Order: sequence, then structure tokens, then C-alpha cells
Amino acid sequence: RYTSAGSGVLVGAESDWAQFTFDRRLSRWWYGTANAGYARNRSLTQVAGTNGGYKFDTWQGGLNLSRQFGRFTSVYVNYNLQRQISDQPVCFGSGCRTGFLQHTIGLGVDWHAKPLRL
Repeated sequence: RYTSAGSGVLVGAESDWAQFTFDRRLSRWWYGTANAGYARNRSLTQVAGTNGGYKFDTWQGGLNLSRQFGRFTSVYVNYNLQRQISDQPVCFGSGCRTGFLQHTIGLGVDWHAKPLRL
């Protein structure tokens, strides 16, 4: 539990947050990670935010698969799912809802140089 600035929706928030991450080497070159988390943000003033209520719950989960290529390079693909729920409708344009679902897929390359001795 901690207090935060409210992320632009609430004017200050009390936040409860938990996240679990599981990772495992699948073979000599493959590596996998799974994560799941939950966050609850409540307004410190108990007044509705600029666009919605005074309480926001977020559930999220994700998977990542990466493959090592040599000592300094790897490629990865990941998928994340996030579900946000507000106690009051949040309005964008002409539509108002209390729940939002977001899917994110990523593909990338990690590269780092050989360590430098100082």
C-alpha cells in the first residue's frame, strides 16, 4: 500500500498493488516469463476523478518468450492483457463505460555491448 499522485485521473490516490512473476529457462536458448497482477486505486479525497469515479481496479497478466542469439543479443515476443474497472462511468467521446479491456502484443530485439572495465 502506498499513496501516489493519481496518474492524471484522481487527485492523489491510495494504492494497493500486488504482482507475481514466474520465469524459467525452457532450454539452452529459450526463456519464458509469465506475470499476473492486481492494483486498486482509491481517491484520497473520496471525490470522483476528472473522468470517472473515485475507485479504479486493474487486473493484468502477460507472457513473454525470448530466444538468445550469442552473448549479447536476444529476440522476444510478448502478450499482455489488462482489465480496468471504475466504480463510475468513464467517458471518451460519445461513449461511457465502467470497464476497459486492452490487449498488447510486442516483438523486439534486446542488444547490449560487452561490459566495460572501469
